[in-house]
Amino acid sequence: MRRLLAKQLGTAAVFLMLASTFSSAFTIQAGAFYGLRKVNDAKIKAAYKDGEVYFPYLEVQAWKGLTLSFGYEGGYGGTALLGPYNSRAELSVSGLEFLVGYEYQISRFAFFAKTGYGLYFYKQTVQDEYVKDYSVDHSQSTIVFKGGLKLYPWKFLFLAFEVKYVPLTVKPYDYEVDLGGMRYLLGFGASFGF
Repeated sequence: MRRLLAKQLGTAAVFLMLASTFSSAFTIQAGAFYGLRKVNDAKIKAAYKDGEVYFPYLEVQAWKGLTLSFGYEGGYGGTALLGPYNSRAELSVSGLEFLVGYEYQISRFAFFAKTGYGLYFYKQTVQDEYVKDYSVDHSQSTIVFKGGLKLYPWKFLFLAFEVKYVPLTVKPYDYEVDLGGMRYLLGFGASFGF
C-alpha cells in the first residue's frame, strides 16, 4: 500500500509540473476543507452514522481558468457493534483524488467545477472470537465530482464552500456495499501567483 501511495503522489507531482510547463503564468493554491460526509449504504449508515472528513489539497491554476489538483480525504470512520453477538467493529475510509477543473472568477468570487480520479482505501476490522478472518483492507478506484464557490477577501487568501459526490461501490465479500455519498465542506487556502 505504501508503494502504491508513493506512486500516486509521484504521478501527482509530475501532473502539477506539466501543468506549470504549459502555462506562462500560473497560480498555485494550497488549501484545506472540513465538513460533513454522508453515507449511501443504509446498513453502514445505521452502524457507523454519517461522519466528518477533512481534505487538504494542492492545485495549479493554469491556462484560462483550467485547474489541476490533487488531495487527500481522511477522517471518516468509527466503531460499531455488529451482528447477533454485538462484535466490536472499526471502519475507516480515506482516499486520494486527482482532478481537472475549471474556475470562473467574477470580482472577488469564483465558481468552480472539478472531476477526476479517486483512489479510495477502506478498512474494517471485526473483533469476534467466533468469526475468524473477517477483516477487510482493500482499495477501489472511482470517479469524483465536485463544485463550489470561493470568496477572495484578499488576492492571496480565499474562503470556500464545496459540494462533492463520490460514487464508491465495493464488494469485500459476496455482496456489494455502497460506501459512496455526498460531502458538504467549508474551506480556506492561500493563493500564490507566478
